[in-house]
Amino acid sequence: MWFTLRLKILLLIATGMPLPTFSQELVIDHVISINTNLNEAIDDFSKKGFSIKQGRLHENGLINAHIKFHNYSSFELMSIEGEPKDAIAKEYDSLIKDGIKGAYLAFTGLTRNRIESELNTLGIRYYVTPGKLWTYISFPSKSEFAHIFFINYHIDQRFSVDEITHSNGFDKIKNLKIEGTQTLIKLLENFDLKSEKDTQGFVEFQTRTGSVTIMPLTHIERPRIKEVIFGKQNANDTLKISLN
Repeated sequence: MWFTLRLKILLLIATGMPLPTFSQELVIDHVISINTNLNEAIDDFSKKGFSIKQGRLHENGLINAHIKFHNYSSFELMSIEGEPKDAIAKEYDSLIKDGIKGAYLAFTGLTRNRIESELNTLGIRYYVTPGKLWTYISFPSKSEFAHIFFINYHIDQRFSVDEITHSNGFDKIKNLKIEGTQTLIKLLENFDLKSEKDTQGFVEFQTRTGSVTIMPLTHIERPRIKEVIFGKQNANDTLKISLN
């Protein structure tokens, strides 16, 4: 049975077909790093051996590129070209001016109702932005959750073999270090994520697409994504990228 399931997964990946959506399991979807110069960031990660999927220039001025992995998580490089034209682009522009590189961690895998229920239970203020392709649940810019959002896809995600094959051999996000409060820890516990203390005594939550380590909140004005560690499925090699 396991062999059959594994074979189906390999065939889906090889053909660029979508994998089944994770059901009622919170996972890392993608991490967003903001860059003052997108071309320089692309060149840097290309030299590190990552395959880059070019994004596009959006109408609001945002422009992006992606590093994608076999488990359907990704690392997104984001920048602005020209003047920001809406509230979202202006928010990114503000983060660039404030020198904030580790901008957002996006989770997926749970239903909107489940997420909203837990947020309401803890009294956490949030926004819902529905759309045809996906729905976002995000938080106020001054919130202790400002660096996190949840995404529910209404379409299947398709990654091609070329997109997920990197010459450096790294094929996943192994760990993220992010700032957070006890309320964030409680929220992730309520989502049934397994946790343990790491070697520094920080709480580390395990997801199918990488672990998330919660570090003490040092940037009161806006929490940050501090570090991303890329890993390999069958090796202990890692690549640490600071997002400070």
